[in-house]
Amino acid sequence: LELPDFRQKLMLLGTFLLLCVLSLFALPKLDAVKTNNTFAQEIQANGFPKFYHAFTHNELDYFQFYPTLKQSVAEEHLLKQFQPPQLARKVISGNPELKKNVVLISIESLSADFLAHYGNSQKITPFLDSLAEKSLMFTNLYATGNRTVRGLEALTLCIPPTAGESIIKRENNKNKFTTGSVFKSKGYEVKFLYGGYSYFDNMEDF
Repeated sequence: LELPDFRQKLMLLGTFLLLCVLSLFALPKLDAVKTNNTFAQEIQANGFPKFYHAFTHNELDYFQFYPTLKQSVAEEHLLKQFQPPQLARKVISGNPELKKNVVLISIESLSADFLAHYGNSQKITPFLDSLAEKSLMFTNLYATGNRTVRGLEALTLCIPPTAGESIIKRENNKNKFTTGSVFKSKGYEVKFLYGGYSYFDNMEDF
């Protein structure tokens, strides 16, 4: 019995690796369900190609998964809820405008149970509790989503939850109407500091 030499071993190894790579792309296609039903397509979607696509794109196609209306029809439904039927309205205060320094602090996973103003007696957050004494404090707020990215979206873009992927993670996430743009129009110098991993939830791009 003659054993393969080094060159033959390399050829066998290369052939084996090539077949493995090809199988990653070929096998998922063998069981693919040919249907226009989105639900059936998502159930059977699996394998390396699907994983790679999800990793590189990192977004959900809103128009594939959600029913939509024409823009004009949607606006008509919305305006019916207002009297008179228009969104633009002026809010005029009887007091002069105050330009105070503003710091908006957003902390992930900080429950209200940790703050003294909500009943905690362990003095875990003394600095935040001191700020609450001399700041505008809201005591009846609701979360805008189930993840931090939704909270950041609401705080920075002034919007309620949006269907589909968060705007922060979408490609078209630039030059929006934001909390910062309102302050800039009032002459403020605006800075956004993020203390997390910049790639997480597309924060660096946003």
